[in-house]
Amino acid sequence: RLGAAFGATLPRGSTVIINRDPHLSPRMLKRGIISGLPSAGINVQDTRSVPIPVARYIARKTGAVGGVHIRLSPYDARVVDIKFMDSRGLNLSKDTERSIERVFFREDFRRVYLDEVGVIAYQPRVIETYTEAFLACLNVQAIQEAQFAIVVDYANAPTSLVLPGVLGRLGVKVVELNAAIDE
Repeated sequence: RLGAAFGATLPRGSTVIINRDPHLSPRMLKRGIISGLPSAGINVQDTRSVPIPVARYIARKTGAVGGVHIRLSPYDARVVDIKFMDSRGLNLSKDTERSIERVFFREDFRRVYLDEVGVIAYQPRVIETYTEAFLACLNVQAIQEAQFAIVVDYANAPTSLVLPGVLGRLGVKVVELNAAIDE
């Protein structure tokens, strides 16, 4: 119902990026939200599980009208946060959040005909697209010449999918800790 409510506030036929952290609860909730969006005529591009800055960049880069990120709260492991984003990858305004809440509680969902149901697909080359754009903003040669050596604790999070590629291209020597993603 939450996916259908969000979809009802968006233009029919538009695209939304959806992302989650690796925990099981966000995985389950993401699937529920994904199932509601196409019923409102919204296309879904699933980025799977990448860090939220990557999802925000992909939402902006692909021309999506918005995005959703589902994560286990960093403050309370019994709570799941659902972050809605606009077309720029920024958090939605309070007014927009209230309009989604209004649709949700009134159950005023938009339903579309069979030929207007949204498509669910995986967003291709998410990490590669982000890495290329990130490196384009840096003086790569200067960083390579500095020959940095660092220790990185990935905290068993999706950053371990992105950062090694970035640091490798920068020529940084890395001692990695907790690099395996843990649900």
